[in-house]
Amino acid sequence: MTKPIDRGKLLHVLGKYLKVSAESIISLTENSVLPVDDPEFQAILRKFIDGIPSRIQKMQEACKHEEWTKIQALAHSMKGAAMCFGYEHAGQIAHDIEATIKSGNIHNVPALLDKLSTGCQRLMIVNK
Repeated sequence: MTKPIDRGKLLHVLGKYLKVSAESIISLTENSVLPVDDPEFQAILRKFIDGIPSRIQKMQEACKHEEWTKIQALAHSMKGAAMCFGYEHAGQIAHDIEATIKSGNIHNVPALLDKLSTGCQRLMIVNK
């Protein structure tokens, strides 16, 4: 698939490879559905959630060393993954980090990283 990702095509491909039935797909937003009852999907989601602390730590460490390009790349990756799993809030904050760095307003990055960390901690608690 190429960017920008067409959600309908993505869901079709996921459904094909995850072999999900229509009954196992629930609506999370008006435009998005995910096969949350599928064991393979759950395994992929668990891997994403379990990797959140490492992603946040890498961004915070890069911030200490003013490695803005690294943070931007990590935020871009986090944005895409979070949005794919329906975590729009975390995805939006990651987008804000990426956009803030692109615009040169790096002084705002630490506060955004704190906001992302707090939001992701809540996400991990809910998904235990």
